[in-house]
Amino acid sequence: MTDASLHNVPIVIDNGSGTIRAGFAGEEIPSCYFPSFVGRPKHPRVMAGGLEGDVFIGQKAQDLRGLLKIRYPLEHGIVTDWDDMEKIWHHVYESELKTLPEEHPVLLTEPPLNPRKNRDIAAQIMFETFNIPALYTSIQAVLSLYASGRTTGVVLDSGDGVSHAVPVYEGFAVPNSIRRIDVAGRDVTEQMQLLLRKNGYVLHTSAEKEVVRMIKEKVCYVSLDPKREEKEWINSYHKSESKTIEYVLPDGHKMKIGQERYRAPEILFDPEIIGMEYPGVHQIVQDAITRTDLDLRKALYLNIVLSGGTTLCKNFPDRLMREIKRLAVEDMKIRISAPAERKYTTWIGGGILAGLSTFRKVTILFSKICFSFPTISALTPDIVDVAPSYDLRIAIVGSGTIGLSFAALHLSHPSKRIQVIIYDPRPDIEEYVRTTLPEIAPLGELLESKQLLLSSTLSSALDSADIVQEQGPENVAFKQGLWIQIEKTAPSTALFWSSTSGIPASVQGLNMQEPSRLLVVHPFNPPHIMPVLEIVPPRNDAGDSDSIHPSKQYIDRTMEYWNTLHRSPVVLKEEVTGFVANRLSFALFREAIHLVNSGVVTAAEVDRIVEESMGPRWAVKGPFWSYHAGGGKEKGLKGFLEKIGDTVQACWDDAGTPSLGRDGNMSSSWEDALCGQVEDAYGMLEDKDLRDRDEKTRQSVQSFKESVAASTCTMADWYTEPTNGAGDSYDWGAPAPSQDFAPLKEQNDFADDTGDTDGPRDDTCRNCGQSGHFARECPEPRRGGGGGSGACFNCGEEGHNKADCPHPRVFKGTCRICNEEGHPAAECPQKPADVCKNCRKEGHKTSECKDNRQFDLNDIPDETPEQAWANLKKADAKRDLEDFRDVCPTSGSVELDVADNYHQAFKVYTKAEPTKTFVDIEKKLRAEEAGVYLIALEKQMENFKPFTLIDLQGRLNCTYVVKLFFSAEPRRANLKDRWPATPEENLERLADAGFEHDRMVPICSNCGELGHGSKGCQQERVVPERVEIKCVNCSEVGHRARDCTQERVNKFACRNCGGSGHKAADCTEPPSLANVECRRCNEKGHFAKDCPSAPKFVKTCRKCGAEDHMSRVCDQPQNMDLITCNNCDETGHYGRDCPKPRDWSRVKCTNCGEMGHSFRKCPEPAADEAGREEEMAGGEMPPIEASGGWATGEDTQGALGW
Repeated sequence: MTDASLHNVPIVIDNGSGTIRAGFAGEEIPSCYFPSFVGRPKHPRVMAGGLEGDVFIGQKAQDLRGLLKIRYPLEHGIVTDWDDMEKIWHHVYESELKTLPEEHPVLLTEPPLNPRKNRDIAAQIMFETFNIPALYTSIQAVLSLYASGRTTGVVLDSGDGVSHAVPVYEGFAVPNSIRRIDVAGRDVTEQMQLLLRKNGYVLHTSAEKEVVRMIKEKVCYVSLDPKREEKEWINSYHKSESKTIEYVLPDGHKMKIGQERYRAPEILFDPEIIGMEYPGVHQIVQDAITRTDLDLRKALYLNIVLSGGTTLCKNFPDRLMREIKRLAVEDMKIRISAPAERKYTTWIGGGILAGLSTFRKVTILFSKICFSFPTISALTPDIVDVAPSYDLRIAIVGSGTIGLSFAALHLSHPSKRIQVIIYDPRPDIEEYVRTTLPEIAPLGELLESKQLLLSSTLSSALDSADIVQEQGPENVAFKQGLWIQIEKTAPSTALFWSSTSGIPASVQGLNMQEPSRLLVVHPFNPPHIMPVLEIVPPRNDAGDSDSIHPSKQYIDRTMEYWNTLHRSPVVLKEEVTGFVANRLSFALFREAIHLVNSGVVTAAEVDRIVEESMGPRWAVKGPFWSYHAGGGKEKGLKGFLEKIGDTVQACWDDAGTPSLGRDGNMSSSWEDALCGQVEDAYGMLEDKDLRDRDEKTRQSVQSFKESVAASTCTMADWYTEPTNGAGDSYDWGAPAPSQDFAPLKEQNDFADDTGDTDGPRDDTCRNCGQSGHFARECPEPRRGGGGGSGACFNCGEEGHNKADCPHPRVFKGTCRICNEEGHPAAECPQKPADVCKNCRKEGHKTSECKDNRQFDLNDIPDETPEQAWANLKKADAKRDLEDFRDVCPTSGSVELDVADNYHQAFKVYTKAEPTKTFVDIEKKLRAEEAGVYLIALEKQMENFKPFTLIDLQGRLNCTYVVKLFFSAEPRRANLKDRWPATPEENLERLADAGFEHDRMVPICSNCGELGHGSKGCQQERVVPERVEIKCVNCSEVGHRARDCTQERVNKFACRNCGGSGHKAADCTEPPSLANVECRRCNEKGHFAKDCPSAPKFVKTCRKCGAEDHMSRVCDQPQNMDLITCNNCDETGHYGRDCPKPRDWSRVKCTNCGEMGHSFRKCPEPAADEAGREEEMAGGEMPPIEASGGWATGEDTQGALGW
């Protein structure tokens, strides 16, 4: 092996659980691709001259699988048989690639969270057995993102053994958000095998299992709605028969496959079907995104990339899109990219990486390794100028719960790349960290990278450390000796932090050369969840209140770090026993013990009171802020003390003082009773209880952060301390003397202990100036300012506010270009000239550009015009058009979505034939009798104010808008007036037609004009009508359904059984009157025909007069006494048999509507005859017009078809 071999083309080996993909970097697809199993004969050889060898791999094993016992050396991405794995690699080199392994560097892929032992043994085999010159390992999902050309995205890689979701942002992986489940294609194959067995097809051998795998790949599909599909198969026999398909086995027999086609892949979205407690693939994608920072999530949702053979299952991308939309927040834009070659994307990405010129510098060289191979972490990459860089290196001394919690916190830094080195002398440190760290945070995979290292010596851990954080035993002598050793070994610029629970920094650093370097960073457990940190410097021995604290430079650096980590650091002015957070919690704990021992409440009731009263309130604002608000807006905390100060003092006087024994344990007088209550209420807590507490705490803190981010203030506003006059957030002088409270006055109004006064407060209305009510309750007309004394912010006059100001708006801000007041940036004389992003010329904006728009089609694949047109016609058959506005790539890069087949095909054709116009495309569609029609409609001006129309060549301001239809005739009434009359007119319109395109010009919501927003509108302000909000859930006014507190009503539920997914007419359950709602009285329990409130209808026969039957079924003769004559009003005969003369005054003409004569004797001409006479007077009969479309003189019976 020579140095020249390092410059040879690297070999990329994608080590999959189901298949092996290998080849040379730079090739389009891998040179070899075969199942990663090893076959051995299961029968003895009885003839000489037959097949030689005891092991078969690759295509030969595939051909002879009926004679072989098949075994996979990889299970869920982990190698279980290294001998077989080595044989497969030998086959790759000797039979497939036909090259010498020592002549080429190797890139080897692995799934995330792969055990370190796997990587160590793989490296040992590659270096010692194959004698390769260099090795590099990479996570499969990251390589898939390389292949897609993205630097940001979430890769869902589902192969044969492992499915995992890996988020990457701008080329940086987010390791603490990687999610992995051991459910993938092989589990689907086993589930398919089980379902076929239940159907009577027994395929149990390892060779027959490969047959099941091929059946799965050819016939299985993912159901978009499993519950609905199950019901369709159960309720409709004929429909299920139509979905059942026949599959021909290798021996010629046929099997019928029905519901197994979608039931087997369903385990990918619901692993509990096969008894595995894993989330579905959609849930790990959602979980991976939500575990990232809030600012990254939108970009990750827009770049979800699929990889792996299992994702090739039919309907997989559509189902994934549907499930993620259900889990994501409302209106979140989600885009899934499913490349057609995603079976090879991991290998393709590896080929791209291995083909880079810097690849040699990041590989592990054969000449640099230690042949004993104690661990792969001993291998050092041969890197000089491209070594992995870290912004900070933090050494954690002590790996207890607090230490690992801090490690998880450091490694989750959103903007800095942190390397953490953990030192602990315990012999099982690696096993302990692997077991404990995932319980704290999902960071176990960091042990597999260089970002988290374990050190066996203190000196190696402190080497090049920027921060040293100690979590040792709470022993003064131990800590003093440890800090002496740390100070001698660590760099002189390193920060020293101690997470002690009670030993001050001045005591710990008593024997240090520079004790001011040591700071106590006291967390509130667990620190990776709770934001607050108490920074306590050692005692200032200078004694001068004006002197600068000697630890100030170290405190400043410490505060800067924790602020960038979005923590809430607070600097204590003096060392105090137990620190502030512990003292406050212990004070509450002491009073809680007193109340329980006094019999006032039980221990469980105390917990519930805290959880449901001060807990939520103090999570938002602390006690001083809360009581300051409780005292009213005018007096604040002083008013609170004046009102209920006596109650406060009485509570302080009555507070309990339970004490612990001298040895630090509870005294026996109350220990047993209290501990018994707690154990009876909660039992002995388990690990899952602690995990549940931490998860709920994490969610609470995260919700608070999100609510702060959504408001006008920032996290810094909530966490910033008050500053003194010099601008410092803390005073380095002596502590200020305590303030003496004023004498408490007599309490007049009742207020509870939170400061919420129930009686009238002494507050002043800002509108009328009177006391006793607030401005929102003021009966006087609303005035500008408080009590009429306020001034308008716009003109400065009194009597009105800014919204009602009659004067033009005055800009009072500062220009962001010249920093001068009096004008906005848009009117600044120093404003640089506008540069058009379309034509790159100065002097105008992009929205004002007169040149044709330039389209960015770099993301559209290149095809020949013939291929593009064939794809366009193929996509036409799918009838998937939706909104045609998205067909034309009007601006920016174009993303090819998997579900938008026609749109993608049209974009490809537009790129292949850039000179083709709408007229050319429409003529070609008609010549080939396609089912799609390009129609140029008249645009509706009220809908086109902020839009323009753009054609395929980028020309703006077209006259007509192009829409896509499946019919030559308008099928909606509102299109008839806008539809062209003839095909010729349509072609004329298409010559001046285009798609809708946003002009990027603002439209004022006040006056409706273009060119300015409502803020700068000079017109009189229009007060919009208040829209009445009505809840669609409970039908009450004043709130929306999303804010409704009533039980959610399923508006689309079946009225018979209450279930969803079907109507009452299709319900298979027996009719239930309990769910029937009467249309007459709106009550449940009966139909309208049986409503008790309806008037009773009695059936009476008009023939015989009897009840309970109708005349049409009566067998009795006609009772003439029931007949009344309509001429003389007498009974006993009909009008036609009346003996009296006809009374014409009772007859109404049906032609003219007058009384006194009939239709036959009407002097007026008949209505239809008059119409015909008028038509004949015109000289000719008009053509018969069709209901829609185009008609000509030759074809007057209907519209001309295309």
